[in-house]
Amino acid sequence: MTQPWLNEAIAVMLDDDGIPIQFVWREQRHGIARILQRWELETDWWRADGGIYRLYLAVLTDRKLLCVIYHDHLHAQWRLLRLYD
Repeated sequence: MTQPWLNEAIAVMLDDDGIPIQFVWREQRHGIARILQRWELETDWWRADGGIYRLYLAVLTDRKLLCVIYHDHLHAQWRLLRLYD
């Protein structure tokens, strides 16, 4: 089942190399078992608000959830964008 577009703030813990290893969403810890895909998006850089500059990751959690999370480089914030169960 696919959940709606969430776009909720999450807390992400990184390893020593800066790779996400877990995140907390709605007070629940989710270990990242595997990063399945990663891509970056930089667009609308000409806009007054700075546009969009994000790193997206499709991850599989230790609870077997497939999630899309992203780091907003311009606002230094991690968010959970999509959840598949």
